[in-house]
Amino acid sequence: MGKKPLPTKDQVVADTVDSIAARFNLRYKEQKWLNATAQLIADDPQSLKRFVGGDMRVFDSSRFNQLGGLAALVQFADHEAVFEALRQSTLVRQSLLASGS
Repeated sequence: MGKKPLPTKDQVVADTVDSIAARFNLRYKEQKWLNATAQLIADDPQSLKRFVGGDMRVFDSSRFNQLGGLAALVQFADHEAVFEALRQSTLVRQSLLASGS
């Protein structure tokens, strides 16, 4: 009674993306990359492990091909810093706990 409900996974993803996008002043295309990455790692424990380990094969899926693939990722100037911020986020910590890693 009187307690706020826990945020849903989608709310945590959206809040994480919004926070990181604001911190790095991301453009629309960059924010789309961040959102696609956050959704993938929240939904797929294998992709989460790859992402945390720095395995670029995580970006081989069709969702990233729709964003221009690895060639477009290279044009995302601050992607390393943005993805490191994502690795340090509550979303990743909660996802790792949920996956038992």
